[in-house]
Amino acid sequence: MIEITCMSDIEKLNKPNIPTVFKKYIEDYLSTMLSRFECNNLSNFGSIFVLENESELDTYSPSNASQFMNVGLITDNNKTLNITQLFFFEKSYTKIVFIESSIIEKYINSAKVG
Repeated sequence: MIEITCMSDIEKLNKPNIPTVFKKYIEDYLSTMLSRFECNNLSNFGSIFVLENESELDTYSPSNASQFMNVGLITDNNKTLNITQLFFFEKSYTKIVFIESSIIEKYINSAKVG
């Protein structure tokens, strides 16, 4: 699980199992959030998490998500990379979790989140 709250955290996404198009999406998403909140670090408002495998779902049960959104990203070889974005709200703190849709698909179908 990778936690991201500031631009320097984007370096954590430099892993072979994380596609470049996904890293770029998270970088743009983070940049937009930092701009909206007029800050350099989201830690006072929440965090962005990237889950790398199914075992990390123990921390974030999809059935506890307030809402979810599917994101289709086009890769360099013109294939679609489907990512699921889950939102968890705790008082004035938000956790936004991204995970490759194929990893979480069975949980979303069984929990009927959304």
